[in-house]
Amino acid sequence: MKGHDSDLQSEEKVILGYWSLTIRLLQLGIPWDFIQELSLPQVMMVTTLAASMLEVEKEKNVNVDAAYSGMAAYYGGM
Repeated sequence: MKGHDSDLQSEEKVILGYWSLTIRLLQLGIPWDFIQELSLPQVMMVTTLAASMLEVEKEKNVNVDAAYSGMAAYYGGM
C-alpha cells in the first residue's frame, strides 16, 4: 500500500507542476492554444526566458529606486 501512496504523490506533483506552469504562461500572456502546442523543452525555455526577463526588470527597478533615494538624500531628503 505504501508504494501506491508514493505513486499517487508523484502523480499529484506532476499534475501540480503542469498546471502551475500552464497558469504562469497564461499570466505572461501566452495564448492557451500556443501553450498546448509546446513540447516540454519549449515550455522550459519559455519559462526560463520569462524568469530571466523578470529578473532584469527587477534589477532595473532596484537601480532606479536607489538612484531616486540617492537624489533625495542629496537634495535634503524626501
